[in-house]
Amino acid sequence: MSTLKYPLFDDWHAAINKHHNGRTSDVRHWMYEARKMAEEVPHLARLFEAERTGKPSSVHKRCSRSPTEQKPEHYLTCCLDVRCSECPELRALDTIERATPEQIDLVKAWTCAAHIVSKGGDMGKGYVLTCSDRLYWSRVYENLCAGAGDEPT
Repeated sequence: MSTLKYPLFDDWHAAINKHHNGRTSDVRHWMYEARKMAEEVPHLARLFEAERTGKPSSVHKRCSRSPTEQKPEHYLTCCLDVRCSECPELRALDTIERATPEQIDLVKAWTCAAHIVSKGGDMGKGYVLTCSDRLYWSRVYENLCAGAGDEPT
């Protein structure tokens, strides 16, 4: 499954904004979330496939100038703070018999996205975080909390 490309993705956003026409109340936030789901679901399917096939990278590099470091245990965590491999809803989908593993990854992605949207959560960093994502955000928070004289990590 591929993500929507420009100009459709941008035109979709413009159409939603036009529909709201400057309103600040009665905004249909779910329309924006549908657009976000269209972006997240293909990404989630790729993450589930990488986890299933054991392909996630074992190293983390913050940027081209930073040293490479070994990742701690790799696992996916949703923004509802549940390990994806332990999520009962996602585990139930592993029992689908007439589907390829790739199709199950896609079904899991849609199920995960719908669950997150229905429950809410801190979706600002994405629906699901990898080990690299968690390392990145922990460093961002460390640097934000560092005192004025402290050296950033």
